[in-house]
Parts: sequence; structure tokens; C-alpha cells
Amino acid sequence: MIPPKINIKPLILPFILFCYIIILILFDTKGYFVKKIAIPSSIKLNVFYNEIIGKVVSIPEERSEKIEFIFRIEKIGGKTIQKKIKLLAKVDNIMDDIQFNDTLKISGKIIPLPGNKNPGTFNYKKYLSRKEISGMLIINDLNVLNRSIPLWYKIVLFLKTKMIESIKNNLPEYNANLLLKMFIGYRYALEKEIKEIFCDAGVMHTLVVSGLHV
Repeated sequence: MIPPKINIKPLILPFILFCYIIILILFDTKGYFVKKIAIPSSIKLNVFYNEIIGKVVSIPEERSEKIEFIFRIEKIGGKTIQKKIKLLAKVDNIMDDIQFNDTLKISGKIIPLPGNKNPGTFNYKKYLSRKEISGMLIINDLNVLNRSIPLWYKIVLFLKTKMIESIKNNLPEYNANLLLKMFIGYRYALEKEIKEIFCDAGVMHTLVVSGLHV
């Protein structure tokens, strides 16, 4: 009895795609796709600077009682930086008057990106490097030097304000505050006691992640 012939042609393309994906994963593991932008040697790390001037190039977000945004340095210590670098800036959420495209004067210090301490876990340093972020900026104080809001951002702020007003006007305060945090990530909505309840229950991510995604 002659065994049936196996048609391997339909399997060729999936096999090629599989090999291609494996090769991409290997190259990614070695860091070939990460664009490394080094901090200029003229900028000293872990040194406090009174005058760091630059621009906010991302929409500020609340992360673990801090506000984070990507900051592009233009001047430091009165000297212009020829090679514009981007840093992940962190500031206490009491300093809430920060918007996209603001020009800020900051006092603080620049630190290196954190390394990956546990092999095989999420590599935060590589994640930031993919966004062309060279280091982190820990802010002590800041001042807004110039505010130039793009038209599209004005539209987003207008819609966000209308959503906040609609929710507050049509729901009881407790329900409104919960929905504001969950729906648009409104950082001032929940009281500290309510946040602690969600944290103790292990479901704080339903508020933070949902609002961030929307």
C-alpha cells in the first residue's frame, strides 16, 4: 500500500513566519532594536541643579502618588544642550499645574535609568530606552515659563472638562468620584480612605489602568 503524499506547500509560509518571529525575539533580547541615546558628559548625574529648562513632550500621568511626564532638556545651568535628550520626570502630585508642551524651569537632579535586577522579569530600562528616554529627572521644584497649548490638546481638555462636569452633575458625590477615577483617571476624585480600601482589596488597578487607557 502506497502511503499518501503530504503536501508541505501550505506549511512553508507558517514555518517561515515562525522562524522570522523567533529571530526577531532573539534580536530584541540582545537589544538590537533599542535606540540608545547617551546623556552628554557635560551633564553630571546625581547632582542637584537649580536651573534645568526644557519642554514637556508627553501628557502628564499619575503613577503611584507621583506625576510622570517625558521632559526634553534644552538648557541646564544656563548652558544650551546641543543634543536634545529626553528624561522621565517625576514630581509629587501636589504640583498639578503641568500640561503638554509647557516650557518649565526645574530644580532637581538627573539619575541613570534603573537596571533590571531580576533576570527574566520586565525590563523597565529597556522599555524606557525604546521611547528614547536617556535617564530620570527627580524634581524638587518647578515653574512654568511658557504655556503654548496645541489646538488638538485644547479639544481634549474641553471634552475632558465636559465629561467631569456631566458626571458630577448627574451622580451622587461618592459614585461620581469613583466613576471619575475609573473612567478618566481623575487624580483628585477619591478620598484617601477609599483609595486604601481598594489597595487593601488588591483592585486598585481597576481604577488606575482603566482611567489611563481611556
